[in-house]
Amino acid sequence: MIKFTNKLFGVFLLLIAAINVQAQDRILSGKVTDGATGEPLPGVNIVIKGTTQGSTTDTSGEFRISAGSDATLIFSFVGYQAQEVQPGSLTVLNVKLNADQKILEDVVVVGYGSQRKVDLTGSVGSIRAADVDIASKPVTSADQLLGGRVAGVQITNRSGDPGAPIDVRIRGVGTAGVNSPLWVIDGVPIVQTGNITVNTSSTTESNPLAGINPNDIESIDVLKDASAGAIYGARAANGVIIVTTKRGKDGKAKLTYDGYTGFGTAWKQLDVLNVSQYIDMQSQLGRDFSQFANKPNVDWQNLVFRTSKVQNHNIGVSGGNANANYFIGGGYMDQQGLELGQGFKRYSLKANSDIKVGNRIKVGESILISSVDRNIQPEEAIYAGASSSRNQPFFAPYDPAGPGGYAAENVANRGTGGNSSNYLMRTDPNFVYTTVQSRKILGNVYAELEILKGLKYRISSGIDYNVGV
Repeated sequence: MIKFTNKLFGVFLLLIAAINVQAQDRILSGKVTDGATGEPLPGVNIVIKGTTQGSTTDTSGEFRISAGSDATLIFSFVGYQAQEVQPGSLTVLNVKLNADQKILEDVVVVGYGSQRKVDLTGSVGSIRAADVDIASKPVTSADQLLGGRVAGVQITNRSGDPGAPIDVRIRGVGTAGVNSPLWVIDGVPIVQTGNITVNTSSTTESNPLAGINPNDIESIDVLKDASAGAIYGARAANGVIIVTTKRGKDGKAKLTYDGYTGFGTAWKQLDVLNVSQYIDMQSQLGRDFSQFANKPNVDWQNLVFRTSKVQNHNIGVSGGNANANYFIGGGYMDQQGLELGQGFKRYSLKANSDIKVGNRIKVGESILISSVDRNIQPEEAIYAGASSSRNQPFFAPYDPAGPGGYAAENVANRGTGGNSSNYLMRTDPNFVYTTVQSRKILGNVYAELEILKGLKYRISSGIDYNVGV
């Protein structure tokens, strides 16, 4: 019986060893070429499916990667269809990638009109609403959609509160002065692309593009070089970003709705001293706060930070036929900031239409009306989230005998040399508040005459009207 058991155990070990050997990774090599021309493709991404392990082809299209026989390799390259390959027992793989005709046939809007990607000679980056699902992105402005999606475009947020200014740079800093690109919305160049400043503080700057509902956007094309944006002259020195909004399509009238609601919290808070630790540390520095030893501990970060709420609702009606089409959309967005005293609210209305008159004339219009109210922390409460961590832990926020029920910032509550600030009082709109109000009308009308097949004459007129308070 003992011998039989030993034999079974030996067989079991052999099976484990066999499985182990089979599952071991081995070096796979090969070459990736163009399926039509046979030319090698350098820079092709090769990733083992379900992992982050991968490699790329060299200038000769050749590659080496360590993978198991049961692994699936994904070969992908810009402008080509991705391909999955299971090597099995093979150790040498020669892969042919075919051009993605759908991508090449995509139409890109440029300064002089539109072109197919395959015909482009200038440097242009594009994103489509259908590709990035704009409606589901919790963003307040169009420029936020570009982050990480277009090569050579750098997006920098000035602040984390809703509607805060954003710096967009195309291929870095190009001039010694203003480096913002020119924005063109439905054919209308936006005059005000710098951030709006209220009062004397830079923290009250607001993003003028926040008045445009991202849900109304159909596509964004970024013209990076002089040849692509030449029609705009010197204004295109820092690049051009062309935004095209949704228009109606042939078919029956269609009613659409999309919306979302969400919540946000501060991902991290600083560790701070409690009352006894603070008093002990201050005593070592020669300051006496022992009279507050029996006071309860107050976590000011928990008081200033909150669970913010956001809701976004959009409704649209579109339709058309061979001679006319239309799109009408309305949107509402309400977003709280993570800190008290911050908020963003927008109402927007968008209407587009195109009408054909006979066989050669086409007229149309595009109009956007929006109202934006942005609550900003007043200058008395700037950086409340970070500054609250420096408050004394015994400084209480409330006092029934104090102004409005809040504890006063005086020696009795803070001690001699204390410098705590009551950020609950400073962010209470009953005491002080700062609101940036923006009312925007952006419109364009055009007429187009087809003189010959492939030759059109187009005239348009636009308005960009902003009122800020």
